Order: sequence, then structure tokens, then C-alpha cells
Amino acid sequence: MSAKRKPYTVRLQVVCSLALGVAPLESDEVPALEEAVRSGSRSFQCDVLSTRAGRRWLELLLATPPGFDVARALTSLKAVTSRAM
Repeated sequence: MSAKRKPYTVRLQVVCSLALGVAPLESDEVPALEEAVRSGSRSFQCDVLSTRAGRRWLELLLATPPGFDVARALTSLKAVTSRAM
């Protein structure tokens, strides 16, 4: 009889920065950006544990299953947030 392994999640900290030629984030844009990230992450089976933002950066703390394709997810999230902004 084999023992079952407990499922676990991987926590990722992702920091995205705005390019120098892009206008800084305004305080009223941050909630829209955070909602776009949460909406886009649902299709990737990852949970957004927290978000923080400054004028030129956005930090995400994600909980993901093992084997999560970070590059593909971030490309998709970039497109979703770009459309939202």
C-alpha cells in the first residue's frame, strides 16, 4: 500500500516594472490593474494571494500548482492588464 502525498502549492513573487517611456501608474489605476490580474489568473489555476503597487511597479504573490508555466501565464497576464488599462 503506497502512501498518498499531500498536494502542495508553490508560492511565487512576481515583480513587474513599467518601462521608462511609459507614464507612471496613477492611484486610481491601481485597483483596475489589480482586478485585471485577478481576472486573468483564474484561467491559469493560480491564486493571487496579494498585490502591491507603486508608481512604476506591481508586485504579485501567487499560489500555483507544481509545474506551473510561469512564462506563459505572465505573457497572458500582460495582455489582459494591457487591455484593461
